[in-house]
Parts: sequence; C-alpha cells; structure tokens
Amino acid sequence: MDFGHTSVLLHETIDSLCVKPDGIYVDGTLGGGGHAFLLCGKLSEKGRLIGIDQDADAIKAAGERLREFKDRVTIVRSNYADTPRVLADLGIPEADGIYLDLGVSSYQLDTPERGFTYREDAPLDMRMDQRQTRTAADTVSDHPGLRRREVCKKYCKAHCTDAAGAADPDHRPADGSHQGGHSHAGPCCGRTSGEADFSGTSDRAER
Repeated sequence: MDFGHTSVLLHETIDSLCVKPDGIYVDGTLGGGGHAFLLCGKLSEKGRLIGIDQDADAIKAAGERLREFKDRVTIVRSNYADTPRVLADLGIPEADGIYLDLGVSSYQLDTPERGFTYREDAPLDMRMDQRQTRTAADTVSDHPGLRRREVCKKYCKAHCTDAAGAADPDHRPADGSHQGGHSHAGPCCGRTSGEADFSGTSDRAER
C-alpha cells in the first residue's frame, strides 16, 4: 500500500522535543510514520515511542515503515483524545513528549473511496476511523437544509452558508440521499443542479 504523505514541519517538530535517547514519546496522530521515523532514529534501545492513530490504513503503513525499530515502537489503534487511557493501559505513568499533526492526510485526500475529496464524485464517507458505521453522507441526509446552514455558519466560511442551507432538496440524487462529493461541492459554492462543471469549486466547498 502506498501511503503517500508529506510530513508537515518534520524537523522543526522533532527538534522542538529535545529528544532524550532513553525517553518515552507519544505520536498522537501517527499517520504514515514520518515524524515517528525521524524521532525513533534519535532513541536508544531503552527509548520508546507510542504511536496512536484510528485509521487502519495509517497503522498498516506506519507499522511497515517503523519495522526496523522493533520493540522501541508500540502502535495503538485509538484516538489521540484517549492518550491518558492508552498510556495507563501500557503501564506508562508519564511521557517525555507528545506531539500531534492535526488534519487530513494526503493519503486520505488522494484516495477517492475514503470520501474526503471533492475532486472526484466518490461516496461522501469522511470517516477517520472506519470502524465507525456512520458516514458523512448519513449525517447530511439526516439534517434538513436549515440545520446544515447552522452547521456551516459555525464551522465554515460565511459565503458558503446560505447556498449550503438553501440547496436542500434540489441537489439530492433521485433516491433522496446525499452520497457523492459533487452533490455538495456545487451547492456549497452557489451552483445550481444544472451546472455540472466543478472546476475551481473544490477548494471553496471543502471549507
């Protein structure tokens, strides 16, 4: 599996930790293991990295990338919000450093079936943890236009809010669901159902 992702502020992040060779560190968003690989190279055989991620694809990719570090690395499938519990379960009272690389990974955006992109009309999934049963399409379908407009006002750019809320029911497929990314990219950017060209709308819709 090609888990392509460019680690953001790679050296700056690891350098800021002032890594102790025998220390214990937590990567709360392990991803493809880019930051973790650099950090593990600074650890002695007594040092330890706990890598946490909820994405099965990320865990597989990181496991392969960090294989050479063997017992220095422990990977846990969980959310970084559960870090205290994860450490407690491992019998670790405290860590010498914790870091997070928050956001969607390049891999998630570049894999249409994960449903994070509007570049292709793929199912609107957006689950970071695929063990969850509820997708973004389920959430959108369950809320009327007014509720979606309220959500957009709170979390999105202001110029998208009226179009997103008013778009209801005209932009639903015939089965009444909201399944594809393109069914939202247009409405969020003020397009009508007859305008099929989504070039240039993706960046605005993803906000």
